[in-house]
Amino acid sequence: ILFLLLIFYYGCDDGGQEPEGLPPTVSLSVLSSSIEVGDSVTLHVDVADIESFYAVSFEIMYDYDIIEIDMESGVVSYDQFTGDNFGPVVYFDDGIVSFVLGGNNIDGEIFSATIIGLQVGTTDIELNNVNLIQEDGTDVPNYNLLKLEDVTVEVSPSF
Repeated sequence: ILFLLLIFYYGCDDGGQEPEGLPPTVSLSVLSSSIEVGDSVTLHVDVADIESFYAVSFEIMYDYDIIEIDMESGVVSYDQFTGDNFGPVVYFDDGIVSFVLGGNNIDGEIFSATIIGLQVGTTDIELNNVNLIQEDGTDVPNYNLLKLEDVTVEVSPSF
């Protein structure tokens, strides 16, 4: 019986490691992926399922001939921003938005900006160089499972 219990125990044991949780997610979203030239839509950046999370940095890449991300209307959202926090720091260049934010209780929507259709075409809006850091400077748990969710926006002629 002892032998069977040992076989059962080691058969059910996963090496003493806890099962990995949900993968951390950084996602881009828009209410409508189709706009007309001159129209606008809001781009949202959300984070979810991130444990021991203190800081985030990323780039948003897009075709700046087709859309513009309006620097003046960008809004940074957070629930709590106290203590040893930094940022947000947002830098805009042709086709790239760079973003850095650090603080407590970073969750949900962390950034939003207005996209304006400039000319007819389709562009992918992609997350790039995403870093999720714990307070001690190391990657967050499950970073190797990080899921990035990009969007595509189509700009059509205005009538």
